[in-house]
Amino acid sequence: MSTIAILKENAQAQTPLVLFTFTFADASVKRFSTHAVTYSGNAYEARILRHNFFEVQAMSEQGTDQLPHISLTLANADTQMSQLNATKGFKGAALVVVFVIFDLVGAVVASSDSWTVFNGICNAPDEINDLELVVSAVNRMNLQRSVLPPVRVQRRCPWPFPATAAQRLEATTDRNSIFYMCGYGPDVALADKPVGKKDGANPFTTCTFTRADCIARGMFNHDAATTLAAAANSGATTISVVADIVPVNENIDIDGNEDPTSGFANQETRLVTAKAGAGPYTYTVPALGKNHSLGAKVGRIGRRYGGIEFVPPVVSVRPFGGKFQDADVQKANYNDPIPLVYGTAWAEPPITALRNDGNLTKFECMLSFGEISAVRQVVVNGVSIPEGVTGRDMTGSGWWTLVGNGDRWGEFDLDTLAANAGNPQGDPYGSIAYLFIAVPSKLNDGKSLPQVQALVDGRLVETFNAGGASLGWSFSQNPVWILLDILKLARWKTGDLDLPTWKTAADFTAATITQKDNDGAAVSLARFRTNLVIRDRRTAADVVLGLRNNARLYFTYGSNGKLQCNVAQTIAGQQPSLPYGSNAGAPIAGGWPAYVYNDATLTILRREEGRSSLRLFHRPIADTPTRIAFEFTDEFAAAGEPLHSYIKDSFTAVDVDEQVAAGHDVSASPPVDGIPNYDQAARIGAYLLAQSVDGNLYIEFDTSVKALGQQVGHIIAVTYAKESWTNKLFRIIKVAPQQNFRRVSITAQAHDDTWFADTYGQDAPPKRRPRWPDIIRSPNPTKGKVAPPAAGPEQGTANDFFRTRDAQENWLRVLSETSTPGAEGVPLIRLVVDVAGPPQAASSLTSAPLVDLQPTIIASGGTLPIGTYYYAVAAIDSGGVRSVPGWFITAKVTSGAVNQVQLTGLKFDSNAASTMVVYRGRTPHTLIGKEVTKAATYTDNGDGLDWGESPMDPFFHHVNFYWRRVLQTRLSSTGADIFSATTIGNTGLVMGVNAHVDYMVEIVRGTGAGQRRKVTSNTATTLTVTPSWQTTPNATSVFIIHNRATAATVSTVTDANITGVSADQYQGHVIRIVSGTGIYQERKIRTHTATIFTIEGEWAVTPDTTSAFVISENSWVLASSSTGADFSPLATDWRGTLEVPNEGGLLVEYTALAADAQDAEAVYELSNVVRYAIKGDTQTPIITDTTGQKKKMTLDVVGGVTEVTWTNV
Repeated sequence: MSTIAILKENAQAQTPLVLFTFTFADASVKRFSTHAVTYSGNAYEARILRHNFFEVQAMSEQGTDQLPHISLTLANADTQMSQLNATKGFKGAALVVVFVIFDLVGAVVASSDSWTVFNGICNAPDEINDLELVVSAVNRMNLQRSVLPPVRVQRRCPWPFPATAAQRLEATTDRNSIFYMCGYGPDVALADKPVGKKDGANPFTTCTFTRADCIARGMFNHDAATTLAAAANSGATTISVVADIVPVNENIDIDGNEDPTSGFANQETRLVTAKAGAGPYTYTVPALGKNHSLGAKVGRIGRRYGGIEFVPPVVSVRPFGGKFQDADVQKANYNDPIPLVYGTAWAEPPITALRNDGNLTKFECMLSFGEISAVRQVVVNGVSIPEGVTGRDMTGSGWWTLVGNGDRWGEFDLDTLAANAGNPQGDPYGSIAYLFIAVPSKLNDGKSLPQVQALVDGRLVETFNAGGASLGWSFSQNPVWILLDILKLARWKTGDLDLPTWKTAADFTAATITQKDNDGAAVSLARFRTNLVIRDRRTAADVVLGLRNNARLYFTYGSNGKLQCNVAQTIAGQQPSLPYGSNAGAPIAGGWPAYVYNDATLTILRREEGRSSLRLFHRPIADTPTRIAFEFTDEFAAAGEPLHSYIKDSFTAVDVDEQVAAGHDVSASPPVDGIPNYDQAARIGAYLLAQSVDGNLYIEFDTSVKALGQQVGHIIAVTYAKESWTNKLFRIIKVAPQQNFRRVSITAQAHDDTWFADTYGQDAPPKRRPRWPDIIRSPNPTKGKVAPPAAGPEQGTANDFFRTRDAQENWLRVLSETSTPGAEGVPLIRLVVDVAGPPQAASSLTSAPLVDLQPTIIASGGTLPIGTYYYAVAAIDSGGVRSVPGWFITAKVTSGAVNQVQLTGLKFDSNAASTMVVYRGRTPHTLIGKEVTKAATYTDNGDGLDWGESPMDPFFHHVNFYWRRVLQTRLSSTGADIFSATTIGNTGLVMGVNAHVDYMVEIVRGTGAGQRRKVTSNTATTLTVTPSWQTTPNATSVFIIHNRATAATVSTVTDANITGVSADQYQGHVIRIVSGTGIYQERKIRTHTATIFTIEGEWAVTPDTTSAFVISENSWVLASSSTGADFSPLATDWRGTLEVPNEGGLLVEYTALAADAQDAEAVYELSNVVRYAIKGDTQTPIITDTTGQKKKMTLDVVGGVTEVTWTNV
């Protein structure tokens, strides 16, 4: 036997037949055709009177360019079809349609192969009469029926529950199964990773999708599959369990319960790295962090529940077809979609649980359905928020934490809804990536929903090798793999796909080509990439069409009916070898046409009247777009603010010559999704416009069974003498087969290889100038003019001062202290404070450089410890003026203490000078920088020298200077007359020996001011400290001793050794942690005893015995404002004056808050607060009154009040 490709070319081809196979709900099968034949051992009844294939069209609304549906007329004169419908029912029956070539004379099949042309689901019969039964079927792959995103916000869990043993095996082993998100499978083999509780001796077979049912099935927290056979204490690296419940290299939960609202506080998760024994079993695990008693529950991790039980501020339900008039765009309403994020893009995640504790607004928000790769940045109400760091007070800046990355093992947020001693009250968000965010009340007070944007590296997608084998799941911006993931969400199975063709297409789109950035500079990037967020409901067909246009993708089908993915290219690139069924005898333009048609041969059929069936036509002017416009997200966007990377933009391609010739401007907005930059937008826009204008030539003709194998997207060659065409190339856009494929109508569009070049349409992009977003945020904090004393207990070493906030913001130094007349001649003390503000203008000549957003972490050769660091880079023009800083780059150092961070991909425009400024800091708001030589890379080794320059801040206008009294310290301001490299003291002191051990001493005026050291011992007059003073104090030095916490909770701090304090004496004032754990936190005192202080709200970081604190006034006095009027536009030097009481030894705190033109100030919690002891003016002033009488002033302090007496002299 010969193949269809050979037989269809015979001069007298044998009979082409279409065979129809129905599989009914009871698994019974019926086979029909137009002729009674036997194929592959199966008999086909001659029951088909007529069948109607509907045309296959390029870029069809279905999204997959396949036969959309089919209509069959079955013979029913014998009522057999009526009886079949009555007993089995055509509705829901599966229909597979196969094409073969048959030898009816010999009653044998003539072709050695077959071609699957349709795979669908039947409707109920359209019509039944005495002679006929008419039934239609729709293609089961029709994407119009699928909606994305596929998961909605709802109280009940959305994941399908596996009811059978086969489904439970899928649930535990097949990541592509619809049951995988639930994952329930207590009865699968140990190697298949069982999880869940049974209903007695058997698995549960139903679920009501509630929290209670999820807990009962052991899937809400863990399944308590066994217990500890012996107690296990903190630090242990093995545990003994009664039953063997997991294979090696799987996680288990130790302690806790199936319901996490009790016992969770003592629960911990550990990886089983080895096991031994035969009951009890010994599991080897990383060192335990808690103590666990005999009989404590041990379980396999569940946390699969996908229901959302908390949405702010009230439960809202959207009825079918209804709309909310008052819904916030980021409020998570029930029935709203949970977003999908692919590639790298800004998401606006719906907000769920939200609360405010008076200091912070805390909330959760959903990033994406499915496992994501990473979160790069989070912006709340226009302010960039740093990632949370364990143990650091981040009340001032706020923080975010990626609680769950979207894998099926969810995680509980222990902050937003934790109201029961560390036991979570909320949901685990199984298979949903979500953030916990805390922001200062000043940024959002919880009375309204904040606006949140997150720059996300989106969903992990499955990729495959050339053999069709899975390579696992990974982050990808490749439109082919993202398209495949979309199809899987629409319930396509990988078995329905011709995976090697997808790999070929993915390799082509991933190939590196030279592109242009927004300054016209050459960059090497993958040919096509995708960054896409799907937030609103769309049909899967719409998304698929948009992704196909992103990379010129088109679909075909193999003879086995599997979907193939291809890239529209030149004929040489697309069809480099002879396609199946082609009659081409030689290549054309380096490629092989799918078929060569010639009007002079029988390949193009003639009408009954004898004329050729070929006709050519053009679209009318009104239907021929001369302007193509679509939106895209520009990864090369202008810099200056975090929201200006990956920003929305639009691209328009216009054919002006065609507009002039036609006299019309016809616009079109084709679906185009996920374009990542201007270069790709230009190439795709030019291609679509050329198709519209230059490709406005179409042909339509009829052919025979020779068309079998030719599909939408294939390039054919046509010879037509009347138009002087010889092998003119066309691309098939429509195929319409008739009964048994004996006649096929083909529609094709003119093809031109030049449209597919990698440089087509790649003109110079518009140069982006720095611009600032249409948002208002507070200015960044000011910084001091000199580096602070380093090597303190919380300041690290002399070379890493930028790592901590004291150093990073520099020291707000007092330049001078002088006396000035006050009211009634009473002298006041004037302090002059010097701070650094940002430059007041950005360069108009050069723009921010481009830089790779993913830095390289080098694990040796530097001094950077574990932590999160933020970087930005600015260009410098020929006049020394800085550009706005570029994108924020986040570097996460996860181990070691000798790391370096390398920034790569730095690109500057032609106006940039030979140097640049690199900024770094612990938060995006506290960056400091230094000028270095311009280069394509910069490596930060942790050097702390010469950093101090602030980045340009468009929201900065002036500085407000404030002061307040410190009300209580352990030892008040005392002048030093004893001092050395490790001591400080005063001969007049009478201290208890070692009474101040572990307390903190701070120099608050004079030589060495700002240094804080821990007391290791003391005599009656002298304190010995560690480490040594960096600057040795002298007789000008004044020092204090701070209070120290001897105990603390989340809402209290205790100093059992504090003296002289009566109950509620300082109620309403504030406690400020000045050193140790929880440093920089400040809370208002709600009430207190003589030793225990209860605060309003909670500590963000609970203090401990290393925490030193002072008690200060609650209110600040605004002393002055500096507008910088005396300085040049580029000035960064700002000075302010503070007039304070003339009280020698008075301890005050002062701060300098940056403010914008409307006097909105920088976040106070991020601004530096410095303590200073007033020296005071001891000279007695003499004045002359209006009568000429000279008078001398005498000051007396009575009961803490200064009384003034004037005496004539």
